Amino acid sequence: MRTIAAFVLAQRMDSPLQRAQAMRLLTLAFVVACSSPAATTTPDPVDAPPPIEPITDSALPDVPIDPCAVPDADADGHAAIACGGDDCDDASPAVYPGAIEGALVSAASLPSLPGYEGLDLDAKTDALGTTHVAFNWSASGGTQERLRYLKITAAGTVVDHHEVHADASPNSSRAGRGISLAVDSQDRPHVTFYDQWNTGAVTFFHGVRGAGSWTLSSADADQDTAVAIGAGDVVHAVTTGLRYVTDLGGAFAATDLVEGYQPAIAVAPDGSIHVLFATTEGVRHATKTPSGWSIESVEDFATTVNHPGVQAVFDTSGGLHAVYRAGNEDLGYARKIGGVWSRELITTGALVGPRSLIVLPDGRIGTVYIEWLPGQGNTLMLAFRGTGGWHVTDTVACGCYDAALVQRGEDIGVVFEAGGGLAFGKFQPPDGVDNDCDGTAW
Repeated sequence: MRTIAAFVLAQRMDSPLQRAQAMRLLTLAFVVACSSPAATTTPDPVDAPPPIEPITDSALPDVPIDPCAVPDADADGHAAIACGGDDCDDASPAVYPGAIEGALVSAASLPSLPGYEGLDLDAKTDALGTTHVAFNWSASGGTQERLRYLKITAAGTVVDHHEVHADASPNSSRAGRGISLAVDSQDRPHVTFYDQWNTGAVTFFHGVRGAGSWTLSSADADQDTAVAIGAGDVVHAVTTGLRYVTDLGGAFAATDLVEGYQPAIAVAPDGSIHVLFATTEGVRHATKTPSGWSIESVEDFATTVNHPGVQAVFDTSGGLHAVYRAGNEDLGYARKIGGVWSRELITTGALVGPRSLIVLPDGRIGTVYIEWLPGQGNTLMLAFRGTGGWHVTDTVACGCYDAALVQRGEDIGVVFEAGGGLAFGKFQPPDGVDNDCDGTAW
């Protein structure tokens, strides 16, 4: 109001100069008035809204949750047991009744030759992850048998495939049979085998590959050889007969043990030499001592068993493990822990025989054997022993006579006959989980 009164007063002044000065003062007063803080007023009090209360579970109505709204939560084709199904772990698609506990996950053919008719093979893996394979080959009809060799690198590539030994003599009926292979501390492969002549005479051979070539030595021994490498890369071998062969004295020499056949040989962590062998009455264990050989019974058979066959291996703690044909159709297992033998039955069936035995890094035992099955013929069988006992994990209809398991880093490899040649497969062993919901973890 004061600003308006000043404006009216300025208009009534007679002098133009006075009116101009009055208007400047009026403008300054207006600017000051507009820049001054506005007076605040207190609004009339009104009712404040009520506070918002949080919603809690107790405030919700009780709505039942159906745990079987999705009865097969892991989508493996089996509903949970709680929902009327048979899946013992519905959170894992790898667990359900019928799931394979260990399987051959891949297989590839290895180079072979036309007319391949192999009967014997063995394989071992060295510290670099290379698998060495020795195998018998003959042309169609079983003539001109040969011993051949190849390597499978850690990357899975086949290299260095060549012939080790051949005997085309008309007096030769078998060459490169009864193969056994071992690897020494220098990663050199050692192979033992035999030639048999038409006269019935048998010659034992040992070969070692160093600097790109093989050195072969022979001895007066018999069939079904087995070889192991001891301290100082000394060769220890055994043949049916039984005859023990070693180069401990610098040259190979053979000595008689007792009557037996299809033996296995293993060197214990303490360096002692052990031979397991079969008789028609049972399985025996011989230990080399400074004064000779000490022999004990592993198992006595109730009836005569034809061609029992034995495989043996030591674990890192010094436990001795063996698999063998315990009956004409049975596969048995024995282990000696703390000086005491215990025995188990792995399986019953039309057994051809055990072919290989290994100890896995976690202490489990794995074996491969051949069994005759109706409609399939000779079939490759894989079995592993876990905390729940023995479990047959996979089968391969191969029409084969021989196979070998090898440890390749974290993987298990298997070399076997297949389709008129050799094949190499990668095997996934059981993982220690009850994958098939049978109540036992393998």
